[in-house]
Amino acid sequence: MKRLVVFLILVLTGGLLAKGSDKIYEDLNQAKIFYDQKNYLLARERYLTVLSQGVKAKEIYYNLGNVYYRLGDLGYSRFYYELAREISPRDSDVNFNLKFIRQQIKEPPLPWTEELSGILTGWGNRNEIFLMCLVVYLGLSIGLVFYFLKKWPVLKTINWILIGLWLVLVVIFLLKMKEEVWTKWGITIANPVTEVRNGPGQQNSVALTISAARKVIILGEENDWLAVGLPAEGLKAWIAKKDILVLN
Repeated sequence: MKRLVVFLILVLTGGLLAKGSDKIYEDLNQAKIFYDQKNYLLARERYLTVLSQGVKAKEIYYNLGNVYYRLGDLGYSRFYYELAREISPRDSDVNFNLKFIRQQIKEPPLPWTEELSGILTGWGNRNEIFLMCLVVYLGLSIGLVFYFLKKWPVLKTINWILIGLWLVLVVIFLLKMKEEVWTKWGITIANPVTEVRNGPGQQNSVALTISAARKVIILGEENDWLAVGLPAEGLKAWIAKKDILVLN
């Protein structure tokens, strides 16, 4: 696996250290020390303590992914890598480790439509894509005003380019919203395999078994069971809640 990122957080509020930042600093230092000593259980405890204090950062999620990988828990490892990727989609270490886990569990390829959507949305997070939409929209608005005032032919061409770019960005933003907000995802954590059943309950037959660390779509729930979609297999079935970590 890639290197462990050394990350020390100082929470600032109005230019002053926020309450509890010294404790966060200490916990992160201790987590790094425990990780270097290969005491992964104590490193995990420290990182989880930081998260329990309301700190959410890509580096902490990434480090927890590394810790769980060292502990042999691919499900939790992927869960935290996925959280890190939501914050920083372009991070090469995060993407490398996610790809490594997908290869390790031999995850089937997604349908080409899902692969294409991932490529289109993978260059930025929701906030970055929304900001790009806003910047292009403002540029287009200014360009239209100048065109109606000056009637410069070159502005007409520029405005058409900006319209096309804005429409593309809007589509990408909607795809990103579908991927991260409108679609609910989960990661399987049962080791070594998760049973996928034809109905919500142990009395229903097993449709198939899948490995830990598989990413599934959560479609609904009934009692202690979740209805899930497996995009690669094109299958809708049920998995026990205890065997899934919900991402969003």
